[in-house]
This record gives sequence, C-alpha cells and structure tokens, in this order.
Amino acid sequence: MVTDTQQQQITDFCRKHHIIKFWLVDEAFDAPLPDQLETGNTPTAIVAFQQGKTPDFFTFLDMEEELKESTGPGTTLYTEVGFNQREMSLARELAVFHYAAPQ
Repeated sequence: MVTDTQQQQITDFCRKHHIIKFWLVDEAFDAPLPDQLETGNTPTAIVAFQQGKTPDFFTFLDMEEELKESTGPGTTLYTEVGFNQREMSLARELAVFHYAAPQ
C-alpha cells in the first residue's frame, strides 16, 4: 500500500524528472504472465517521459536511487518502452499507484 506521503513524494519525483506516466507495481515484473510473477519481491516502477526529456543512462540510474528513498531500497526503475502491450496491460492491472501528468 502506498501512503499519502509516498504518493506526494512520487508525484514530486515525476514532475521534477518530466515523467508523464508512472506505474508502481508491488511485485517482481520480470515475466509477462501473472502465474510467473514472484510475489513478495521489491516494487517495480515503470515510467514514460515527456517527449524530448528522456534522461541519459547515468541520470536514469541516479533517478532510480532517488526513487528508492520513497518506495524502498529494492525498487527497480524501467521505461515503458521496454515492455510490450500485454506486459503494460498487466502492469496497469497490478499497479498499486499510478501517476499521469495533467494535460
């Protein structure tokens, strides 16, 4: 469960880093099928960046470390681009928190 404080921290994180979509999945998301997901693991965060604002690799790693302050030490950060349509559909279903930038 995501606390109100965590929700605000994640929202601030998204605004700071030009993230337009954010999903926090409270399970390992290494496999596309629900029966292959490992429960009780660390959270997975999936993000989409504003066009033209995708960070370089090292900035992305720094962002992951920053995010861990709000979501826990084992959080892994991914971009939406790395997932196929079925995997993203599953992520949306499993998300315990979702952020979408105002349009």
